Amino acid sequence: MKFMLIIAVCSFLIPNETTCQKEIKYPQIYNTWDACVEAAFLNSMGTLNRLGHERVNKYQLATKFSCVKVNDA
Repeated sequence: MKFMLIIAVCSFLIPNETTCQKEIKYPQIYNTWDACVEAAFLNSMGTLNRLGHERVNKYQLATKFSCVKVNDA
């Protein structure tokens, strides 16, 4: 089974009203679930670092991710 990584940056500033930017579908296909999840954490950390601590704190940003099954080619 193979997996595609999808990540979105979301604001958790208002309780029960999480708003997310458009999802990013990564082109790399992962051979295992754990490889996809590990990539999700690494990509999430990089994304939040690029946004900067001030913006992440001001808008209470975090990432949401999923590893979606894809058909083996």
